[in-house]
Amino acid sequence: MCIFKGIGSQETHVRAFKSQMNSLDIPPIRWMSIFPSSLGLNERKWFNSLEPNTVDTWDRIVLDFTREYHEDENGDKT
Repeated sequence: MCIFKGIGSQETHVRAFKSQMNSLDIPPIRWMSIFPSSLGLNERKWFNSLEPNTVDTWDRIVLDFTREYHEDENGDKT
């Protein structure tokens, strides 16, 4: 599994994660519990700091993750 360590495109990481889950026939309902294991230590700390019960869908995880690790057109984190 590829690990996101705050460097590179968060969108690429999400696409790679989904591809890996699909290739392993893991249903989307389980992606939410597996996704944190695809994050580096600092990124996992961010994930664990999210308010309980606010991240209740896969789409919400992707939204929060891409907002937190957004890159501008130059590849710089914003």
